[in-house]
Amino acid sequence: MVFVCGDTHCTHDIEKLKKFKEGKGAQLTKNDYVIVCGDFGLLFDNPAVLTWKREVGQFISSCSKDNSWSERELNLLKWYDNAPWTTLWVDGNHENFDRIELYPISEWHGGRVQKISDSVIHLMRGEIYDIDGHSYFCMGGAQSTDRGTITGTEWKDEGTIWWPREIPTDVEWEYANRNLAQRDYKVDFVITHDVPSGIDIGAFGYRSSKVSEELETIRTVTDFKWWFCGHMHIDRDYFWKHLSVLYNREPVNVEEYIDWEVDNELV
Repeated sequence: MVFVCGDTHCTHDIEKLKKFKEGKGAQLTKNDYVIVCGDFGLLFDNPAVLTWKREVGQFISSCSKDNSWSERELNLLKWYDNAPWTTLWVDGNHENFDRIELYPISEWHGGRVQKISDSVIHLMRGEIYDIDGHSYFCMGGAQSTDRGTITGTEWKDEGTIWWPREIPTDVEWEYANRNLAQRDYKVDFVITHDVPSGIDIGAFGYRSSKVSEELETIRTVTDFKWWFCGHMHIDRDYFWKHLSVLYNREPVNVEEYIDWEVDNELV
C-alpha cells in the first residue's frame, strides 16, 4: 500500500505520522510506503551552519558541506527506521541541499533515488516510479517565502534556511518532460512539493513562481488520476481538479483516490 502526507519539517510537523503509526500505520510493513510531499527536513541541521549563525558569517563557507548529524536528526532517523513502513520523500524548499547531494544515486522501482537509509529514500526530480502497480511522477522543489528579501538579509540566509538549488533547473524540467513524454504524458499519480499555478489557493496567500508555472504546464498536458502536493500549509481537496494539498492530516491512501467520482465542489 502507498500513503501520502504533507510537509514534516524534520520534527516540527511529524505529529501526523506519530498518530498514523499508532493507527493505520501499525499494520504496514517495509513493503508499504508513506510518501512525504516535500519539506521533509530530515537533512536540514548542520553544526557548521548553526555555529555560523551564532558567531561569524565567514565560517559557513568552509563548512557548508559537512554532513554531521544533529542529535534530533539522528533520533528522527532512528524513528523512521523503526517505523513499520518505508518512507519516501520528494524534496521541498526547506532541505539542506548541500547534504542531500552527498548521497550516492541508485536505481529503484524504475527511477533514480538517494537512499538515506534502507527505510528513508529520496525520490529525485523528474523521475517516474512504478510502485505497487501504479506509476508516480515526482518533482520536488519550490521557492522559499522566508529568504529575507524584504529585510535585505537574503544573502545571510542562503545556506542556512534556503538554498538556490530549491528551484529546479532548466535541465531538470527538460529531463522531467522527457520522462513524461516516454509515457505519453500519462501516469497514475503526481507527487510534488509546490502547487501548480492554476490551482486557486485564494485567501491562503498563494503566490505563483517559476516552479508553480512549470508545474501548471505539466498539469495541463498530463493525464493523471490524482495529484498530491504540500508547501501551502493547508489541507484542501480540489476534487474537480483531481488534486489534494496536504499538511496536517494523517497520510491518505492513494487507492481511495483512484476511482473518485467528481460530484460536487467542496471549496
